[in-house]
Amino acid sequence: MSLTNSVRTASSRPIFRLAAAAVEHWPARLTVVVGRLCAARWTSRSLAVLRAAWAPTLLLVAVSIPFLGVGDYYIHLLVLAGLLAVLGLGSNFMQSLVGEANFALGSLYGVGAFTVAFLTVHLGWTFWPAGCVAIIASSVAAVIIGLPALRTSGLYFAIVTLGLGAISTELFSNLTAVTGGVAGTTNIARPPDFFWQPSSVSFSEVRGFYLLVVAAVAVFAAINFRLLLSPIGRRWAAIGQDELLARSLGMYVMPYKLTALAIAGAAAGVAGALYASYIGFISPDAFTFWVAFQVLLVIALGGGGTVAGPILASLFMVYAPELLDIQPKWRLVAFSLLLLAVILSRPKGILARR
Repeated sequence: MSLTNSVRTASSRPIFRLAAAAVEHWPARLTVVVGRLCAARWTSRSLAVLRAAWAPTLLLVAVSIPFLGVGDYYIHLLVLAGLLAVLGLGSNFMQSLVGEANFALGSLYGVGAFTVAFLTVHLGWTFWPAGCVAIIASSVAAVIIGLPALRTSGLYFAIVTLGLGAISTELFSNLTAVTGGVAGTTNIARPPDFFWQPSSVSFSEVRGFYLLVVAAVAVFAAINFRLLLSPIGRRWAAIGQDELLARSLGMYVMPYKLTALAIAGAAAGVAGALYASYIGFISPDAFTFWVAFQVLLVIALGGGGTVAGPILASLFMVYAPELLDIQPKWRLVAFSLLLLAVILSRPKGILARR
């Protein structure tokens, strides 16, 4: 075949025709391609900036709320929502990644609250050392509950933790020397102020205590940021997706499950200590399985495996019934319908990734 015929044959192939067309119109096409690359690069940078900036921005907004003239009642609701968010963020690993529903969370919440109440009222401790002991006590109680309960999984784990939670509630009611029995414990002191703390944000006032709760939420949000995408977070996710496969690959799953449960216990200890100090009175009725049900609902509603999801869902759970300005007997019905509508529209959670 001659050289002329070879060139003619090659030029008749589709790939060479496309190359010729690209060369013919290269200035316009190059401009379009460069523009798209710049737009994509700018979009990716913008998304990265937004993802990195949303948490500090929300923290700044949350800290500034007490100074914006918001009423004490709405600050009180924010405190309750913050305590619920701490519980949700602490249980995020156990429920969202490991995939186990812990119905003994109310008991761990009560361990933290009654520990602070006993140490401050009966032994005269201040809040800060009593709070540290409460965190340790709740974490140890979580491990003690987990040792027998984590031998099961799924529905059986939920039933075991529900039974252990019911036993703990009865212990709270009968250990009158420690918990005060069904009458509860009163006169629980607020945390003492720091020496540099201005009087306008004293912990004895609702606005100052709100800032303390914001700090607790920020700490557990940071823990979630750090652990969700860490190696231990990926191991939790592997256990939740297929525990048998994880075991077959040589993973010893019990320590990872106990770690997730201990983190949930530590969060329950923090929330319980803050709740007891904030309210000033606690009784066993406040630490039933209903607490665990609320936390499970917060995680499912906000989006499992997210950081902002439990926080947003906690605000919804606390504020939605208050904003429904209808008769009290219909308020729970309206809130249930609203909750059902949100779950049906976003079955994976409000902020879950699609």
